[in-house]
Amino acid sequence: MSRHPGPTRAQHLAVRILGRTAHHLTTTNPTPMTDGQRTHALNTAMDHVLHDEPSKFRRSAARRLALMAMPPIAGTTAEYADRLRAVAEAPVCCGRPMRSSDGQYVCGNCGAWVDPGVSGRSLVGSEC
Repeated sequence: MSRHPGPTRAQHLAVRILGRTAHHLTTTNPTPMTDGQRTHALNTAMDHVLHDEPSKFRRSAARRLALMAMPPIAGTTAEYADRLRAVAEAPVCCGRPMRSSDGQYVCGNCGAWVDPGVSGRSLVGSEC
């Protein structure tokens, strides 16, 4: 019986960063999403969430996880915030959140797939 390690502190921080970024994007009226808006919201969220984290390695790992999880820019700020929240809850494979495709989650790296609701592993869960 294999045991998956529990979620790391960096994974918890990354989920908080994504949630805080989504929150920041929904505090204004919905407008078309731009790279500048995403960068500002992400930097604000990182500053807020990582402010009290003493480990520079954990801060760096959380930043990398959050950046790797960011979906492509499209739609309005509100729609993008919804996608950020969904990414934070998506299963993880190969260290990255899996993408939704035709009703399943698919790993962009190895091609593994899971049906929604079958795997409880999210960005804060263990990797495959």
